[in-house]
Order: sequence, then C-alpha cells, then structure tokens
Amino acid sequence: MSSSSADVRTRARIAVTLVLIAEVLAMVLPAVDGTFPDLGGETGRGNALRWEREGVVVASSSVLLVVTAATLLPLWLRPRSSSWLFLFVGTHAAVVGLGWAHRLPVLAGVAAVSAVLVTTLHLIAVDRG
Repeated sequence: MSSSSADVRTRARIAVTLVLIAEVLAMVLPAVDGTFPDLGGETGRGNALRWEREGVVVASSSVLLVVTAATLLPLWLRPRSSSWLFLFVGTHAAVVGLGWAHRLPVLAGVAAVSAVLVTTLHLIAVDRG
C-alpha cells in the first residue's frame, strides 16, 4: 500500500465525516428546536397537517441521526468495509421518499445530497485503496 493511496482514503474518510456532520447540523438540530424551514406558513387543513409534517421531520431526522452515528464507527474502525453503505443509502432513500410524499423539499434534498456525496466519496476511497 503506497502512502498516496492511504492519504486518499484518509482524506475521503475525513470528507465523509464532514458531510455527515453537516447533515446533522442542517437537519437534526433545526428539527429538534423547531426551526426546520419546510414547516412554515401552513394554509388549508391547518394545524393537523402541520402536526403531521412536524412528526415526519422529527422522526426522519432521528433515524438519520442514529444512522449517521452508526456509520461513523465502521467508517473509522474498518475503512475498507462497505457493508454500512447499504444501510446508509437505504435509510436516506426512505427519507427522500418521505420528504417527497409530505412535500418537505429540504428534508428530501438534504438526504439525497448526503446519500450521493457519502457514497461517491467512500467508493472513490475504496477504489483508490
């Protein structure tokens, strides 16, 4: 193993970690403190729809927080392993579907971008290693 391939893998792991931290900051913290951008200004069915959407945001964000924490362990302890990627992408695909179905474009967008970035960065690191 050359030092350049080890360097690429380390940089990719750091980049994946930063993407995961950014995802938590962009989704989980606003969902917990009630400042999530997709929830403002409901009209129509009123309070029931807002309650439903808040529940989807909080539940999805909680699931993503757990998956993010579970992703960081194998990412750093077993860097050549890719088995965690299936759970990560599957969970993010489910959150994208929930966001789309409940008209929460920020939730769907952040989950989709995170899934694509993490997958790409990890596969680049595995390929170069």
